[in-house]
Amino acid sequence: MEFDTAKFMTAVSEALQSRDTQAFVDTVKEQCTLADLCRMLDEGDIDTRRVAAIALGLIGDQSVEDYLFRALKDEDRQVNKMAEHGLWAIWFKSGKSGAMPAFKRGVDQLESNEYKAALVSFKEAATIDPNFAEAYNQCSIVYYLLGKWDKSLKYCQKALAQIPRHFGAMAGLGHCYTQKGDFRRALTHYRMAHQINPNVNAVLAAIERLQARVRDANDSSDHFAQEKVGV
Repeated sequence: MEFDTAKFMTAVSEALQSRDTQAFVDTVKEQCTLADLCRMLDEGDIDTRRVAAIALGLIGDQSVEDYLFRALKDEDRQVNKMAEHGLWAIWFKSGKSGAMPAFKRGVDQLESNEYKAALVSFKEAATIDPNFAEAYNQCSIVYYLLGKWDKSLKYCQKALAQIPRHFGAMAGLGHCYTQKGDFRRALTHYRMAHQINPNVNAVLAAIERLQARVRDANDSSDHFAQEKVGV
């Protein structure tokens, strides 16, 4: 039996209008499967794609990431944003059940600026679940906030080993290399993050800023070389 998209959109409209997240989740689960949502995200009209992106972030898992990554380049800006939020939501809940209490505690501690305590919690989560990419990424964020660029780099790389398209960790490498003064390498990683997710304004601004900086450095180097050989 063919899935009735119009019926689905009517069913979820009340929960959307009332901003009742639980009612929306319950209705989505009653009305369709993850496969239906993925198909709607790929093939639906703008409103349908927006709803599908929201729903996948709320009830999806890592099996739907390819669809959300594609939606980062959707022609509709709202679909882009919802797909990005959806990926972050999936990453934040992708750890094994035993790792989640420590991870959630780390999130709360980080929000309260308890950096060292948060680091202990995130490392505990990563020890319990060595495949938990977001636990590594959050460690990298804490190390960055503590000014420990090399350790932050290490944990960005650990996150990317699990999720190679983790644009947050990729941008994190750009941040760290910028702090270390390696602007060319920073620019490379910012460009990679932008290629995965072209909707992060801070990354685009960093690319533009570093392009100018690298260009100026190249011009200065060329001028010095010309003076040295007497050109």
